[in-house]
Amino acid sequence: MTEVRIEKMRPDQLDAACAKHPIAYIPLGALEFHGRHLPVGLDSLKAHDLACHAARACGGVVVPPLFHGQGGGHGEFPWSWMIEKQTLVEIVLSTLQGLERSGIDLVIIVCGHYPNIDIADDLLAAYKAAGGTATVELLRESDAFPEDAPIQGDHASQCETSLMLAVDETTVDMSALAQNKQGAPLSDFPLPEPAVPGGWWFEKDPAHPWFGIAAQKGNFPKDATKELGEWGRVAFVSHIEKMVAAFEPRGK
Repeated sequence: MTEVRIEKMRPDQLDAACAKHPIAYIPLGALEFHGRHLPVGLDSLKAHDLACHAARACGGVVVPPLFHGQGGGHGEFPWSWMIEKQTLVEIVLSTLQGLERSGIDLVIIVCGHYPNIDIADDLLAAYKAAGGTATVELLRESDAFPEDAPIQGDHASQCETSLMLAVDETTVDMSALAQNKQGAPLSDFPLPEPAVPGGWWFEKDPAHPWFGIAAQKGNFPKDATKELGEWGRVAFVSHIEKMVAAFEPRGK
């Protein structure tokens, strides 16, 4: 398997990879509660996995994932914390500048924690003001999915659970969806009701087996499968292939 992770590559390997494809990927995630069935680092693990698959298919190298995110309103949940938006901008800005100095022309920022995409305007303005010239694109993996896709972006429900099953199924405990911490079965609880019919819900009752999960009708965590996660990975890579094909490196 081709190595694309910057931290595991020697300088000569990085130089060769950059000369062939001057592309880098930055996985932006978070440490955040994703229900009792998923690891708290899911956003970062998911983004890193997708970035690595894209790099192997399209060329380029992958920055180590960032396990701190901003926004989202989930900071009060167990094992969850965020950093200030400006702090995240500064971290990513320094990374962009380092990548450009190393010869990277295209940087694709994969926002596994969806609210991280909200740094785009501030980040790009700061990068341009500092003289940055590389092309920078930010996207969530769900941006690669068509409207009729079998999975859509969510928080710890069918989509993210499926993706994590594809990334590392040993980190997922599907049985935790069937009962709460005290052993009360899911059947003892009503399915969450969205504020708007057909809209999204976010379960905030700690006693509910699906505490901390956000989804909508037709998108339930119990319906997640590894196969759906692998579909999402393929769809994401296909989307990146189109982005890379349309990109013209500097000086060409």
